[in-house]
Amino acid sequence: VEKNITVCASVDPTICIKQA
Repeated sequence: VEKNITVCASVDPTICIKQA
C-alpha cells in the first residue's frame, strides 16, 4: 500500500484514492 501511495501521489492524489 505504501508503494502505491508514493507512486500515485507523484502522479496525482486523486488516482491514489481510486487505487486505495
